[in-house]
Amino acid sequence: MKNLNSERTVRGGLLRNEMIKINRQTGFRVVMIVVLVIGLLTAVIMAAVTAYLGRDDSLEYKRESYLDDADEYRDLAARTSGDSSRNFALMAKYSEICAESLGYFIDNEIPDWKYEYFFNLYNNARAKLYAAEAICDYTYTVDELMSSDFGPALEASGQFSTAVYVSDPEFNCFMRIDSEGVYVRISNTEFLGLVREEVKTVANYIEVADFSYELARMLNEAEAQLAATKETLAEYGTQTNAGSSDKYAYDRAVLTAEGQEMLVEAYRWLYDNNVAYDSWQLKTVTDGMAAAARDLGNHAVPDRQLFEQMGLAESYKYERFAASEEKSAEEARTALRVFRYSLENDIPTPQMASKPVKSLIKSGISFMRGLILIVCVVMTGATVANEFSSGTVRLLLTHPRKRRRVLTSKIFSVLIWTVGLYAAVALEFVLVGSVVLRGVGDLFVPDLYCVGGTVFSLPSIVRIVEALAFGLLPGLLCASLALLFACLTGKAALSVALPLVMNMMSGTVSMIARMLAERFPWLCFTILPYFNMSPFVHDPTAAYSQLDIASALFGSSSVSYGLDAWAGVAIFALHIGALVVLSYVSFTKRQIKS
Repeated sequence: MKNLNSERTVRGGLLRNEMIKINRQTGFRVVMIVVLVIGLLTAVIMAAVTAYLGRDDSLEYKRESYLDDADEYRDLAARTSGDSSRNFALMAKYSEICAESLGYFIDNEIPDWKYEYFFNLYNNARAKLYAAEAICDYTYTVDELMSSDFGPALEASGQFSTAVYVSDPEFNCFMRIDSEGVYVRISNTEFLGLVREEVKTVANYIEVADFSYELARMLNEAEAQLAATKETLAEYGTQTNAGSSDKYAYDRAVLTAEGQEMLVEAYRWLYDNNVAYDSWQLKTVTDGMAAAARDLGNHAVPDRQLFEQMGLAESYKYERFAASEEKSAEEARTALRVFRYSLENDIPTPQMASKPVKSLIKSGISFMRGLILIVCVVMTGATVANEFSSGTVRLLLTHPRKRRRVLTSKIFSVLIWTVGLYAAVALEFVLVGSVVLRGVGDLFVPDLYCVGGTVFSLPSIVRIVEALAFGLLPGLLCASLALLFACLTGKAALSVALPLVMNMMSGTVSMIARMLAERFPWLCFTILPYFNMSPFVHDPTAAYSQLDIASALFGSSSVSYGLDAWAGVAIFALHIGALVVLSYVSFTKRQIKS
Protein backbone atom coordinates (compact mmCIF):
# COMPACT_ATOMS: atom_id res chain seq x y z
CA MET A 1 0.00 0.00 0.00
CA LYS A 2 2.84 2.36 0.83
CA ASN A 3 4.49 1.77 -2.53
CA LEU A 4 1.20 2.35 -4.34
CA ASN A 5 0.68 5.64 -2.53
CA SER A 6 4.23 6.64 -3.37
CA GLU A 7 3.61 5.84 -7.03
CA ARG A 8 0.47 7.95 -6.98
CA THR A 9 2.43 10.79 -5.43
CA VAL A 10 5.04 10.60 -8.16
CA ARG A 11 2.50 10.44 -10.96
CA GLY A 12 -0.01 12.95 -9.64
CA GLY A 13 2.26 15.13 -7.59
CA LEU A 14 4.84 16.48 -10.05
CA LEU A 15 2.83 19.60 -10.79
CA ARG A 16 1.98 20.08 -7.12
CA ASN A 17 5.61 19.63 -6.14
CA GLU A 18 6.74 22.24 -8.67
CA MET A 19 4.12 24.66 -7.36
CA ILE A 20 5.43 24.10 -3.83
CA LYS A 21 9.03 24.60 -4.95
CA ILE A 22 8.21 27.99 -6.43
CA ASN A 23 6.25 28.99 -3.35
CA ARG A 24 9.10 28.02 -1.01
CA GLN A 25 11.63 30.21 -2.78
CA THR A 26 11.82 33.43 -0.81
CA GLY A 27 12.96 35.48 -3.81
CA PHE A 28 9.87 34.56 -5.84
CA ARG A 29 7.56 35.33 -2.94
CA VAL A 30 9.16 38.73 -2.42
CA VAL A 31 8.87 39.57 -6.12
CA MET A 32 5.21 38.54 -6.20
CA ILE A 33 4.44 40.62 -3.11
CA VAL A 34 6.17 43.61 -4.69
CA VAL A 35 4.13 43.16 -7.89
CA LEU A 36 0.90 42.95 -5.89
CA VAL A 37 1.80 46.08 -3.91
CA ILE A 38 2.60 47.97 -7.12
CA GLY A 39 -0.65 46.69 -8.62
CA LEU A 40 -2.57 47.93 -5.58
CA LEU A 41 -0.96 51.37 -5.74
CA THR A 42 -1.57 51.55 -9.50
CA ALA A 43 -5.20 50.58 -9.00
CA VAL A 44 -5.64 53.34 -6.43
CA ILE A 45 -4.04 55.94 -8.72
CA MET A 46 -6.03 54.88 -11.79
CA ALA A 47 -9.30 54.74 -9.87
CA ALA A 48 -8.59 58.19 -8.42
CA VAL A 49 -7.86 59.58 -11.90
CA THR A 50 -11.06 58.00 -13.21
CA ALA A 51 -13.06 59.54 -10.38
CA TYR A 52 -11.33 62.89 -10.92
CA LEU A 53 -12.06 62.93 -14.66
CA GLY A 54 -15.69 62.14 -13.96
CA ARG A 55 -16.12 64.50 -11.03
CA ASP A 56 -18.65 67.31 -10.77
CA ASP A 57 -17.26 70.28 -8.83
CA SER A 58 -19.84 71.95 -6.63
CA LEU A 59 -21.26 75.26 -7.80
CA GLU A 60 -20.28 76.83 -4.48
CA TYR A 61 -16.66 75.87 -5.09
CA LYS A 62 -16.78 77.35 -8.58
CA ARG A 63 -18.33 80.56 -7.29
CA GLU A 64 -15.59 80.92 -4.69
CA SER A 65 -12.99 80.37 -7.40
CA TYR A 66 -14.45 83.19 -9.51
CA LEU A 67 -14.50 85.51 -6.50
CA ASP A 68 -10.87 84.65 -5.71
CA ASP A 69 -9.96 85.48 -9.30
CA ALA A 70 -11.79 88.80 -9.02
CA ASP A 71 -9.80 89.68 -5.87
CA GLU A 72 -6.51 88.86 -7.59
CA TYR A 73 -7.36 91.00 -10.63
CA ARG A 74 -8.44 93.92 -8.41
CA ASP A 75 -5.14 93.65 -6.56
CA LEU A 76 -3.28 93.76 -9.88
CA ALA A 77 -5.36 96.76 -10.97
CA ALA A 78 -4.42 98.57 -7.77
CA ARG A 79 -0.71 97.87 -8.30
CA THR A 80 -0.64 99.01 -11.92
CA SER A 81 -1.71 102.13 -13.74
CA GLY A 82 -3.07 103.34 -17.05
CA ASP A 83 -4.42 100.87 -19.58
CA SER A 84 -3.08 97.87 -17.64
CA SER A 85 -4.99 98.91 -14.53
CA ARG A 86 -8.22 99.37 -16.49
CA ASN A 87 -7.80 95.98 -18.20
CA PHE A 88 -7.27 94.21 -14.88
CA ALA A 89 -10.33 96.00 -13.47
CA LEU A 90 -12.37 94.70 -16.41
CA MET A 91 -11.10 91.18 -15.81
CA ALA A 92 -12.08 91.48 -12.14
CA LYS A 93 -15.55 92.66 -13.12
CA TYR A 94 -16.02 89.77 -15.54
CA SER A 95 -15.06 87.27 -12.81
CA GLU A 96 -17.58 88.95 -10.49
CA ILE A 97 -20.31 88.60 -13.10
CA CYS A 98 -19.49 84.89 -13.49
CA ALA A 99 -19.79 84.49 -9.70
CA GLU A 100 -23.10 86.40 -9.70
CA SER A 101 -24.43 84.22 -12.53
CA LEU A 102 -23.54 81.13 -10.53
CA GLY A 103 -25.25 82.71 -7.54
CA TYR A 104 -28.44 83.00 -9.60
CA PHE A 105 -28.48 79.22 -10.11
CA ILE A 106 -27.47 78.45 -6.51
CA ASP A 107 -29.77 80.90 -4.69
CA ASN A 108 -32.81 79.99 -6.78
CA GLU A 109 -32.12 76.25 -6.36
CA ILE A 110 -32.26 75.76 -10.11
CA PRO A 111 -31.81 72.08 -11.16
CA ASP A 112 -28.33 70.99 -12.11
CA TRP A 113 -29.21 70.25 -15.72
CA LYS A 114 -30.26 73.86 -16.26
CA TYR A 115 -26.90 75.06 -15.01
CA GLU A 116 -25.27 72.58 -17.38
CA TYR A 117 -27.15 73.91 -20.41
CA PHE A 118 -27.93 77.54 -19.62
CA PHE A 119 -25.09 78.96 -17.54
CA ASN A 120 -23.14 80.28 -20.53
CA LEU A 121 -26.33 81.68 -22.05
CA TYR A 122 -27.27 83.52 -18.86
CA ASN A 123 -23.71 84.63 -18.11
CA ASN A 124 -23.28 86.06 -21.63
CA ALA A 125 -26.52 88.01 -21.24
CA ARG A 126 -25.34 89.42 -17.89
CA ALA A 127 -21.92 90.30 -19.32
CA LYS A 128 -23.55 91.99 -22.30
CA LEU A 129 -25.77 94.00 -19.94
CA TYR A 130 -22.80 95.25 -17.92
CA ALA A 131 -20.95 96.18 -21.13
CA ALA A 132 -23.98 98.11 -22.39
CA GLU A 133 -24.29 100.00 -19.09
CA ALA A 134 -20.54 100.74 -19.03
CA ILE A 135 -20.73 102.19 -22.55
CA CYS A 136 -23.78 104.31 -21.83
CA ASP A 137 -22.34 105.84 -18.64
CA TYR A 138 -18.90 106.23 -20.29
CA THR A 139 -17.11 103.98 -17.77
CA TYR A 140 -15.39 102.11 -20.61
CA THR A 141 -15.11 102.56 -24.33
CA VAL A 142 -16.38 100.02 -26.85
CA ASP A 143 -12.81 99.28 -27.92
CA GLU A 144 -11.76 98.50 -24.35
CA LEU A 145 -14.71 96.17 -23.84
CA MET A 146 -14.28 94.44 -27.19
CA SER A 147 -10.64 93.63 -26.41
CA SER A 148 -11.58 92.14 -23.02
CA ASP A 149 -13.60 89.10 -21.88
CA PHE A 150 -16.74 91.12 -22.61
CA GLY A 151 -16.06 91.18 -26.35
CA PRO A 152 -17.52 87.72 -27.15
CA ALA A 153 -20.67 88.56 -25.15
CA LEU A 154 -21.22 91.80 -27.09
CA GLU A 155 -20.94 89.95 -30.40
CA ALA A 156 -22.85 86.82 -29.31
CA SER A 157 -25.96 86.10 -31.34
CA GLY A 158 -28.23 83.18 -30.59
CA GLN A 159 -31.71 82.03 -29.73
CA PHE A 160 -32.51 85.00 -27.47
CA SER A 161 -30.25 87.70 -28.91
CA THR A 162 -32.11 90.77 -30.10
CA ALA A 163 -29.12 93.15 -30.30
CA VAL A 164 -25.39 92.76 -30.89
CA TYR A 165 -22.30 94.80 -31.57
CA VAL A 166 -21.17 94.30 -35.16
CA SER A 167 -17.41 94.56 -35.50
CA ASP A 168 -17.05 95.27 -39.17
CA PRO A 169 -14.88 97.73 -41.16
CA GLU A 170 -18.04 99.19 -42.66
CA PHE A 171 -20.19 99.49 -39.53
CA ASN A 172 -18.58 99.03 -36.06
CA CYS A 173 -21.85 99.80 -34.31
CA PHE A 174 -24.74 98.34 -32.31
CA MET A 175 -27.48 96.65 -34.28
CA ARG A 176 -30.94 95.28 -33.57
CA ILE A 177 -31.95 91.92 -35.01
CA ASP A 178 -35.56 92.02 -36.16
CA SER A 179 -37.95 89.05 -36.39
CA GLU A 180 -36.81 88.26 -39.93
CA GLY A 181 -33.12 88.21 -38.97
CA VAL A 182 -32.38 91.60 -40.54
CA TYR A 183 -29.80 93.80 -38.78
CA VAL A 184 -30.85 97.43 -38.11
CA ARG A 185 -28.48 100.07 -36.75
CA ILE A 186 -29.43 101.43 -33.29
CA SER A 187 -28.09 103.86 -30.70
CA ASN A 188 -26.24 102.98 -27.50
CA THR A 189 -29.32 103.69 -25.39
CA GLU A 190 -31.56 101.49 -27.56
CA PHE A 191 -28.97 98.73 -27.31
CA LEU A 192 -29.04 98.96 -23.49
CA GLY A 193 -32.83 98.69 -23.43
CA LEU A 194 -32.88 95.64 -25.70
CA VAL A 195 -30.17 93.90 -23.66
CA ARG A 196 -32.14 94.46 -20.43
CA GLU A 197 -35.12 92.74 -22.02
CA GLU A 198 -32.84 90.00 -23.30
CA VAL A 199 -31.64 89.21 -19.74
CA LYS A 200 -35.27 88.98 -18.55
CA THR A 201 -36.20 86.72 -21.46
CA VAL A 202 -33.30 84.37 -20.76
CA ALA A 203 -34.13 84.23 -17.03
CA ASN A 204 -37.81 83.50 -17.77
CA TYR A 205 -36.90 80.76 -20.23
CA ILE A 206 -34.55 79.12 -17.71
CA GLU A 207 -37.32 79.20 -15.10
CA VAL A 208 -39.93 77.41 -17.25
CA ALA A 209 -37.64 75.25 -19.39
CA ASP A 210 -38.13 71.49 -19.38
CA PHE A 211 -35.37 69.14 -20.48
CA SER A 212 -37.57 67.87 -23.27
CA TYR A 213 -37.17 71.36 -24.79
CA GLU A 214 -33.42 70.74 -24.96
CA LEU A 215 -33.90 67.30 -26.47
CA ALA A 216 -36.15 68.86 -29.11
CA ARG A 217 -33.56 71.57 -29.78
CA MET A 218 -30.78 68.98 -30.19
CA LEU A 219 -32.96 66.99 -32.58
CA ASN A 220 -33.80 70.11 -34.60
CA GLU A 221 -30.15 71.11 -34.84
CA ALA A 222 -29.13 67.60 -35.96
CA GLU A 223 -31.90 67.58 -38.58
CA ALA A 224 -30.83 71.02 -39.80
CA GLN A 225 -27.21 69.87 -40.15
CA LEU A 226 -28.34 66.80 -42.07
CA ALA A 227 -30.51 68.93 -44.37
CA ALA A 228 -27.59 71.30 -45.02
CA THR A 229 -25.30 68.36 -45.82
CA LYS A 230 -27.88 66.94 -48.24
CA GLU A 231 -28.11 70.33 -49.95
CA THR A 232 -24.34 70.27 -50.33
CA LEU A 233 -24.59 66.77 -51.76
CA ALA A 234 -27.17 67.95 -54.27
CA GLU A 235 -24.83 70.76 -55.35
CA TYR A 236 -21.86 68.44 -55.69
CA GLY A 237 -23.95 65.81 -57.44
CA THR A 238 -23.70 67.65 -60.77
CA GLN A 239 -19.96 68.35 -60.34
CA THR A 240 -18.50 64.93 -59.63
CA ASN A 241 -16.92 64.74 -63.08
CA ALA A 242 -15.50 68.26 -62.92
CA GLY A 243 -12.30 67.35 -61.09
CA SER A 244 -10.73 65.20 -58.42
CA SER A 245 -11.15 67.85 -55.69
CA ASP A 246 -14.89 68.01 -56.33
CA LYS A 247 -15.15 64.22 -56.24
CA TYR A 248 -13.26 64.18 -52.95
CA ALA A 249 -15.54 66.85 -51.48
CA TYR A 250 -18.57 64.89 -52.68
CA ASP A 251 -17.30 61.69 -51.07
CA ARG A 252 -16.67 63.53 -47.79
CA ALA A 253 -20.23 64.88 -47.90
CA VAL A 254 -21.58 61.36 -48.54
CA LEU A 255 -19.78 60.00 -45.48
CA THR A 256 -20.82 63.01 -43.39
CA ALA A 257 -24.46 62.51 -44.37
CA GLU A 258 -24.22 58.80 -43.53
CA GLY A 259 -23.01 59.61 -40.02
CA GLN A 260 -25.49 62.43 -39.53
CA GLU A 261 -28.41 60.23 -40.51
CA MET A 262 -27.53 57.78 -37.74
CA LEU A 263 -27.04 60.72 -35.37
CA VAL A 264 -30.47 62.14 -36.18
CA GLU A 265 -32.03 58.72 -35.50
CA ALA A 266 -30.24 58.66 -32.14
CA TYR A 267 -31.43 62.16 -31.17
CA ARG A 268 -34.95 61.18 -32.17
CA TRP A 269 -34.66 58.12 -29.92
CA LEU A 270 -33.56 60.36 -27.04
CA TYR A 271 -36.49 62.70 -27.61
CA ASP A 272 -39.05 59.90 -27.94
CA ASN A 273 -37.81 58.28 -24.73
CA ASN A 274 -37.47 61.62 -22.88
CA VAL A 275 -34.10 60.66 -21.35
CA ALA A 276 -32.67 62.47 -18.33
CA TYR A 277 -29.94 65.06 -18.72
CA ASP A 278 -27.41 63.02 -16.69
CA SER A 279 -28.19 59.68 -18.30
CA TRP A 280 -25.60 57.50 -20.01
CA GLN A 281 -27.90 57.42 -23.05
CA LEU A 282 -27.55 61.18 -23.53
CA LYS A 283 -23.77 61.00 -23.13
CA THR A 284 -23.65 58.12 -25.62
CA VAL A 285 -25.24 60.33 -28.29
CA THR A 286 -23.81 63.77 -27.51
CA ASP A 287 -20.27 62.52 -26.86
CA GLY A 288 -19.80 59.14 -28.53
CA MET A 289 -22.06 59.12 -31.59
CA ALA A 290 -21.48 62.79 -32.38
CA ALA A 291 -17.70 62.25 -32.37
CA ALA A 292 -17.96 59.07 -34.47
CA ALA A 293 -20.24 60.80 -37.00
CA ARG A 294 -17.77 63.68 -37.38
CA ASP A 295 -14.88 61.27 -37.72
CA LEU A 296 -16.64 59.27 -40.43
CA GLY A 297 -16.77 62.33 -42.67
CA ASN A 298 -13.00 62.83 -42.35
CA HIS A 299 -12.01 59.56 -44.02
CA ALA A 300 -12.95 59.96 -47.66
CA VAL A 301 -10.26 58.69 -50.02
CA PRO A 302 -8.86 61.14 -52.61
CA ASP A 303 -7.91 59.84 -56.02
CA ARG A 304 -4.23 59.38 -56.82
CA GLN A 305 -3.87 62.77 -58.50
CA LEU A 306 -5.30 64.70 -55.56
CA PHE A 307 -3.32 62.50 -53.17
CA GLU A 308 -0.12 63.68 -54.80
CA GLN A 309 -1.28 67.30 -54.90
CA MET A 310 -1.94 67.16 -51.14
CA GLY A 311 1.71 66.21 -50.59
CA LEU A 312 0.84 62.88 -48.97
CA ALA A 313 2.91 60.86 -51.43
CA GLU A 314 6.06 61.92 -49.60
CA SER A 315 5.01 59.97 -46.49
CA TYR A 316 2.61 57.25 -47.64
CA LYS A 317 2.04 54.83 -50.46
CA TYR A 318 -1.30 55.55 -52.06
CA GLU A 319 -2.67 52.00 -51.75
CA ARG A 320 -1.76 51.83 -48.06
CA PHE A 321 -3.16 55.30 -47.37
CA ALA A 322 -6.43 54.47 -49.15
CA ALA A 323 -6.76 51.18 -47.29
CA SER A 324 -6.02 52.90 -43.96
CA GLU A 325 -8.67 55.59 -44.59
CA GLU A 326 -11.21 52.95 -45.57
CA LYS A 327 -10.45 51.02 -42.39
CA SER A 328 -10.82 54.17 -40.26
CA ALA A 329 -14.16 54.95 -41.91
CA GLU A 330 -15.34 51.40 -41.21
CA GLU A 331 -14.24 51.71 -37.56
CA ALA A 332 -16.36 54.87 -37.24
CA ARG A 333 -19.32 53.04 -38.80
CA THR A 334 -18.80 50.15 -36.40
CA ALA A 335 -18.75 52.51 -33.43
CA LEU A 336 -21.99 54.11 -34.62
CA ARG A 337 -23.63 50.68 -34.95
CA VAL A 338 -22.46 49.65 -31.49
CA PHE A 339 -23.65 52.90 -29.93
CA ARG A 340 -27.06 52.49 -31.58
CA TYR A 341 -27.32 48.89 -30.35
CA SER A 342 -26.30 50.15 -26.90
CA LEU A 343 -29.22 52.59 -26.85
CA GLU A 344 -31.81 50.21 -28.22
CA ASN A 345 -30.85 47.34 -25.89
CA ASP A 346 -30.12 49.34 -22.74
CA ILE A 347 -26.47 48.22 -22.54
CA PRO A 348 -24.05 51.08 -21.81
CA THR A 349 -20.58 50.84 -23.32
CA PRO A 350 -17.77 50.76 -20.72
CA GLN A 351 -16.72 54.37 -21.26
CA MET A 352 -20.28 55.68 -20.98
CA ALA A 353 -21.00 53.92 -17.70
CA SER A 354 -21.04 56.15 -14.63
CA LYS A 355 -18.59 53.80 -12.90
CA PRO A 356 -16.32 52.34 -15.62
CA VAL A 357 -14.75 49.52 -13.62
CA LYS A 358 -14.21 47.35 -16.72
CA SER A 359 -12.12 50.06 -18.38
CA LEU A 360 -10.13 50.30 -15.17
CA ILE A 361 -9.39 46.55 -15.21
CA LYS A 362 -8.33 46.61 -18.86
CA SER A 363 -6.03 49.57 -18.21
CA GLY A 364 -4.58 47.86 -15.15
CA ILE A 365 -3.82 44.63 -17.00
CA SER A 366 -2.15 46.64 -19.76
CA PHE A 367 -0.07 48.64 -17.30
CA MET A 368 1.00 45.67 -15.15
CA ARG A 369 1.82 43.50 -18.14
CA GLY A 370 5.52 44.40 -18.10
CA LEU A 371 6.05 43.60 -14.41
CA ILE A 372 4.20 40.29 -14.58
CA LEU A 373 6.16 39.39 -17.71
CA ILE A 374 9.40 39.85 -15.75
CA VAL A 375 8.11 37.57 -13.00
CA CYS A 376 7.12 34.94 -15.58
CA VAL A 377 10.55 35.03 -17.26
CA VAL A 378 12.43 34.87 -13.95
CA MET A 379 10.35 31.92 -12.74
CA THR A 380 10.70 30.05 -16.03
CA GLY A 381 14.45 30.49 -16.33
CA ALA A 382 15.25 29.94 -12.67
CA THR A 383 12.99 26.95 -12.00
CA VAL A 384 14.80 24.90 -14.67
CA ALA A 385 18.32 26.33 -14.37
CA ASN A 386 18.35 26.01 -10.57
CA GLU A 387 17.89 22.26 -10.90
CA PHE A 388 21.18 22.14 -12.79
CA SER A 389 23.05 24.53 -10.51
CA SER A 390 21.91 22.71 -7.35
CA GLY A 391 22.49 19.24 -8.78
CA THR A 392 18.92 18.06 -8.11
CA VAL A 393 18.43 17.55 -11.84
CA ARG A 394 20.15 14.16 -11.48
CA LEU A 395 17.34 12.99 -9.23
CA LEU A 396 14.61 14.34 -11.55
CA LEU A 397 16.09 12.85 -14.70
CA THR A 398 17.00 9.41 -13.40
CA HIS A 399 14.32 7.90 -15.63
CA PRO A 400 14.53 9.28 -19.19
CA ARG A 401 10.90 8.45 -19.91
CA LYS A 402 9.86 10.97 -17.24
CA ARG A 403 11.82 13.92 -18.60
CA ARG A 404 8.97 15.27 -20.69
CA ARG A 405 6.64 14.96 -17.71
CA VAL A 406 9.10 16.83 -15.48
CA LEU A 407 9.46 19.71 -17.94
CA THR A 408 5.71 19.80 -18.54
CA SER A 409 5.06 20.11 -14.80
CA LYS A 410 7.52 23.01 -14.58
CA ILE A 411 5.91 24.80 -17.54
CA PHE A 412 2.41 24.44 -16.13
CA SER A 413 3.45 25.47 -12.63
CA VAL A 414 4.93 28.72 -13.97
CA LEU A 415 1.86 29.29 -16.13
CA ILE A 416 -0.48 28.76 -13.18
CA TRP A 417 1.49 31.16 -10.98
CA THR A 418 1.58 33.77 -13.76
CA VAL A 419 -2.16 33.54 -14.49
CA GLY A 420 -2.84 33.61 -10.76
CA LEU A 421 -0.75 36.77 -10.42
CA TYR A 422 -2.64 38.38 -13.30
CA ALA A 423 -5.95 37.37 -11.72
CA ALA A 424 -4.85 38.77 -8.34
CA VAL A 425 -3.93 42.10 -9.96
CA ALA A 426 -7.27 42.20 -11.80
CA LEU A 427 -9.04 41.50 -8.50
CA GLU A 428 -7.15 44.38 -6.91
CA PHE A 429 -8.47 46.70 -9.60
CA VAL A 430 -12.01 45.37 -9.08
CA LEU A 431 -11.86 45.89 -5.31
CA VAL A 432 -10.19 49.32 -5.47
CA GLY A 433 -12.48 50.44 -8.29
CA SER A 434 -15.58 49.37 -6.38
CA VAL A 435 -14.39 51.28 -3.30
CA VAL A 436 -13.19 54.49 -4.99
CA LEU A 437 -16.02 54.59 -7.53
CA ARG A 438 -18.51 53.38 -4.89
CA GLY A 439 -19.81 50.28 -6.57
CA VAL A 440 -18.90 47.53 -9.01
CA GLY A 441 -20.20 49.78 -11.79
CA ASP A 442 -20.47 48.08 -15.16
CA LEU A 443 -18.61 44.90 -14.17
CA PHE A 444 -21.65 42.69 -14.80
CA VAL A 445 -22.92 44.59 -17.83
CA PRO A 446 -22.35 42.67 -21.12
CA ASP A 447 -19.75 43.92 -23.60
CA LEU A 448 -20.70 44.73 -27.18
CA TYR A 449 -18.97 43.34 -30.25
CA CYS A 450 -19.45 43.93 -33.95
CA VAL A 451 -18.54 41.25 -36.51
CA GLY A 452 -19.42 41.62 -40.16
CA GLY A 453 -21.66 44.58 -39.39
CA THR A 454 -23.69 42.59 -36.83
CA VAL A 455 -23.63 43.80 -33.22
CA PHE A 456 -24.09 41.34 -30.36
CA SER A 457 -23.35 41.14 -26.65
CA LEU A 458 -21.20 38.76 -24.59
CA PRO A 459 -20.61 38.56 -20.81
CA SER A 460 -18.02 41.06 -19.60
CA ILE A 461 -15.69 38.27 -18.47
CA VAL A 462 -15.01 37.54 -22.17
CA ARG A 463 -13.24 40.85 -22.79
CA ILE A 464 -11.41 40.65 -19.47
CA VAL A 465 -10.14 37.17 -20.39
CA GLU A 466 -9.26 38.52 -23.84
CA ALA A 467 -7.21 41.29 -22.24
CA LEU A 468 -5.56 38.76 -19.94
CA ALA A 469 -4.73 36.39 -22.82
CA PHE A 470 -3.37 39.11 -25.08
CA GLY A 471 -1.32 40.48 -22.21
CA LEU A 472 0.15 37.02 -21.57
CA LEU A 473 1.33 36.32 -25.11
CA PRO A 474 4.51 38.48 -25.07
CA GLY A 475 5.31 37.10 -21.62
CA LEU A 476 4.91 33.54 -22.81
CA LEU A 477 7.24 34.23 -25.72
CA CYS A 478 9.98 35.61 -23.45
CA ALA A 479 9.37 32.79 -20.95
CA SER A 480 9.70 30.21 -23.74
CA LEU A 481 13.01 31.77 -24.71
CA ALA A 482 14.12 31.65 -21.07
CA LEU A 483 13.07 27.99 -20.92
CA LEU A 484 15.14 27.14 -23.98
CA PHE A 485 18.24 28.92 -22.66
CA ALA A 486 17.82 27.19 -19.28
CA CYS A 487 17.60 23.77 -20.94
CA LEU A 488 20.60 24.50 -23.16
CA THR A 489 22.93 26.19 -20.68
CA GLY A 490 21.62 25.31 -17.23
CA LYS A 491 22.55 28.83 -16.09
CA ALA A 492 19.83 30.95 -14.46
CA ALA A 493 21.49 34.35 -14.96
CA LEU A 494 21.90 33.93 -18.70
CA SER A 495 18.47 32.33 -19.11
CA VAL A 496 16.77 35.26 -17.40
CA ALA A 497 18.93 38.16 -18.63
CA LEU A 498 18.68 37.61 -22.39
CA PRO A 499 14.85 37.38 -22.56
CA LEU A 500 14.52 40.42 -20.28
CA VAL A 501 16.86 42.43 -22.53
CA MET A 502 14.70 41.38 -25.48
CA ASN A 503 11.62 42.49 -23.57
CA MET A 504 13.17 45.87 -22.77
CA MET A 505 13.78 46.44 -26.46
CA SER A 506 10.42 45.04 -27.59
CA GLY A 507 8.40 48.20 -26.89
CA THR A 508 10.64 50.35 -29.08
CA VAL A 509 10.94 47.67 -31.73
CA SER A 510 7.16 47.20 -31.82
CA MET A 511 6.53 50.94 -32.14
CA ILE A 512 9.06 51.32 -34.97
CA ALA A 513 7.72 48.23 -36.74
CA ARG A 514 4.17 49.59 -36.61
CA MET A 515 5.25 52.87 -38.11
CA LEU A 516 7.27 51.15 -40.83
CA ALA A 517 4.40 48.74 -41.58
CA GLU A 518 2.78 51.52 -43.61
CA ARG A 519 5.69 51.42 -46.05
CA PHE A 520 6.75 47.79 -45.62
CA PRO A 521 3.62 45.61 -45.46
CA TRP A 522 5.68 42.43 -45.03
CA LEU A 523 6.36 43.52 -41.42
CA CYS A 524 2.74 42.63 -40.65
CA PHE A 525 3.68 38.98 -41.13
CA THR A 526 6.50 39.10 -38.58
CA ILE A 527 6.31 39.14 -34.81
CA LEU A 528 7.93 42.59 -34.53
CA PRO A 529 4.75 44.75 -34.52
CA TYR A 530 2.94 42.41 -32.13
CA PHE A 531 5.16 42.54 -29.06
CA ASN A 532 2.46 44.55 -27.30
CA MET A 533 -0.91 42.90 -27.90
CA SER A 534 -2.87 45.04 -25.43
CA PRO A 535 -4.12 47.48 -28.13
CA PHE A 536 -5.84 44.58 -29.86
CA VAL A 537 -8.29 44.25 -26.97
CA HIS A 538 -10.33 46.66 -29.01
CA ASP A 539 -13.57 48.32 -27.99
CA PRO A 540 -14.66 50.14 -31.18
CA THR A 541 -16.32 52.87 -29.12
CA ALA A 542 -13.31 53.69 -26.90
CA ALA A 543 -11.80 56.17 -29.37
CA TYR A 544 -14.96 58.30 -29.19
CA SER A 545 -15.14 58.64 -25.43
CA GLN A 546 -14.12 61.67 -23.38
CA LEU A 547 -13.59 59.48 -20.30
CA ASP A 548 -11.32 56.62 -21.32
CA ILE A 549 -8.79 56.04 -18.57
CA ALA A 550 -6.44 54.04 -20.81
CA SER A 551 -6.27 56.84 -23.37
CA ALA A 552 -6.03 59.50 -20.69
CA LEU A 553 -3.01 57.88 -19.06
CA PHE A 554 -1.24 56.06 -21.88
CA GLY A 555 -2.48 57.60 -25.12
CA SER A 556 -4.47 56.05 -27.91
CA SER A 557 -4.56 52.29 -28.24
CA SER A 558 -5.25 52.26 -31.96
CA VAL A 559 -3.25 49.89 -34.15
CA SER A 560 -1.79 50.38 -37.59
CA TYR A 561 -3.49 49.21 -40.71
CA GLY A 562 -2.55 45.70 -41.77
CA LEU A 563 -2.10 44.41 -38.21
CA ASP A 564 -4.65 41.82 -37.17
CA ALA A 565 -5.21 40.36 -33.71
CA TRP A 566 -5.66 36.80 -34.89
CA ALA A 567 -2.57 37.06 -37.10
CA GLY A 568 -0.66 38.19 -34.02
CA VAL A 569 -1.99 35.25 -31.98
CA ALA A 570 -1.03 32.81 -34.74
CA ILE A 571 2.50 34.28 -35.03
CA PHE A 572 2.99 34.11 -31.26
CA ALA A 573 1.70 30.53 -31.17
CA LEU A 574 4.13 29.54 -33.91
CA HIS A 575 7.13 31.08 -32.17
CA ILE A 576 6.19 29.86 -28.69
CA GLY A 577 5.50 26.37 -30.02
CA ALA A 578 8.86 26.22 -31.79
CA LEU A 579 10.75 27.37 -28.68
CA VAL A 580 8.94 24.89 -26.42
CA VAL A 581 9.58 22.01 -28.81
CA LEU A 582 13.27 22.89 -28.93
CA SER A 583 13.28 23.06 -25.13
CA TYR A 584 11.77 19.57 -24.87
CA VAL A 585 14.33 18.20 -27.33
CA SER A 586 17.19 19.81 -25.43
CA PHE A 587 15.89 18.68 -22.03
CA THR A 588 15.26 15.07 -23.04
CA LYS A 589 18.54 14.68 -24.93
CA ARG A 590 20.74 16.46 -22.40
CA GLN A 591 23.51 14.39 -20.86
CA ILE A 592 23.67 14.58 -17.07
CA LYS A 593 27.17 14.54 -15.64
CA SER A 594 27.74 12.72 -12.38
